[in-house]
Amino acid sequence: MSDMEKAIDAILSAIGNRPWLVAIFAISVLLLHYGPAYITAISSAMSQRRRDNVELLEREAELKARLIALKKQEKDNA
Repeated sequence: MSDMEKAIDAILSAIGNRPWLVAIFAISVLLLHYGPAYITAISSAMSQRRRDNVELLEREAELKARLIALKKQEKDNA
């Protein structure tokens, strides 16, 4: 029996009737491997959303200022 077979046999005997242990291990490996990329992607998306919100608020303020100026000009002309 090779070392690899011994290691696999040791792991399988350690798991025994605990398949949830395999699930926890698999999930932790996936999180360790893909987690940082997902966290970075989510963080970037949230930052972009905040920038978009700020731009929209600035645009809204600009349009409100124009509207007020137009109303004032209309009032002055009347």
